[in-house]
Amino acid sequence: MPSQMPTVGGEQDLARAVEELKRELSKAHRREVATAEVFKVISRSKFNLQQVFDTLVESAARLCNAYDAAIFQVFGDGVRLVAHHGQIPMSAPVGELYPLSRGLIMGRAVIERRTIHIADILAEGDEYPEGRKNALQTGYRTALAVPLVHAGDAIGVIFIRRDEVRPFTERQIELVKIFADQAVIAIENTRLFEEVQARTKELQHSLDRQTATSEVLGVISRSPNEVQPVLDTIVATARRLCQTERAAIWRLEGETFRAVAHRGQLQERFESYLESVHSARFPVSRGNMLGRAVLARRAVHVEDVATDPERTAAAHALSRAVRAQCKAADLRLPTRITVSC
Repeated sequence: MPSQMPTVGGEQDLARAVEELKRELSKAHRREVATAEVFKVISRSKFNLQQVFDTLVESAARLCNAYDAAIFQVFGDGVRLVAHHGQIPMSAPVGELYPLSRGLIMGRAVIERRTIHIADILAEGDEYPEGRKNALQTGYRTALAVPLVHAGDAIGVIFIRRDEVRPFTERQIELVKIFADQAVIAIENTRLFEEVQARTKELQHSLDRQTATSEVLGVISRSPNEVQPVLDTIVATARRLCQTERAAIWRLEGETFRAVAHRGQLQERFESYLESVHSARFPVSRGNMLGRAVLARRAVHVEDVATDPERTAAAHALSRAVRAQCKAADLRLPTRITVSC
């Protein structure tokens, strides 16, 4: 039987097929390496959600040969742009809220919880009127939206675009889906971490309050016949737990208040400051915080006493006295002193 020898044309076809296979393998290798690098960055970022978002949009645009990429998170009845990378401008800056509308590609992807791939948005004006309007303004044609789905709910979307009619390949779409999964993991990890942090902080505050109560009770038991150590412990503890500059206890004597315990920064630096506090007297009046609390028989909280309309000039007497004392001693003070009274 005559041997079957490849023809010249057959050898050329085989060579082209081999070269094409080499190119595909090279592309796949580069894509795998790049994807691995992305995951390394994400793992190092841990709970830095913004860094994860920024890495994902930059990588999605680069690896999918897109002209831009963006991530939106669901907030209420809309989606907020949280990250963007690329040449195509967005119709609103990062942080802005977009309507959750079926007329937008990303909006429909979230509402229907499915991937939407549009080859030419200008040809889909009936389906996506708002998307077509944005496309005319920003200059994109091909778009891909992949929802971020957690526990059956869409919590965001990755949106990538090209300014020409050139659909994304199946491999590119699968890659964006992988990135979407990573975004969901990052969002949930951050949420859980913040919940743990909040709970830990709450428990720490509870422990601090219990410890403070124990300290005060300890002072009372050690000094059953002395009031001053108890009062001093209370103001010191209140200042520490509330992280304030000053704390004081004022006693009502007749028609005026007198400070019976005080703890503050200036007291620690300047002995005459304490003398000024204890020598001050304030009337029972709504013009000062002391009188207001007593008259109302409840806790009174004012965020900014400097803008409080009921605060009078008499309430600044102690501040002026302290400044005069400090000036006489050539002690450098902050620009402003506010006395809680």
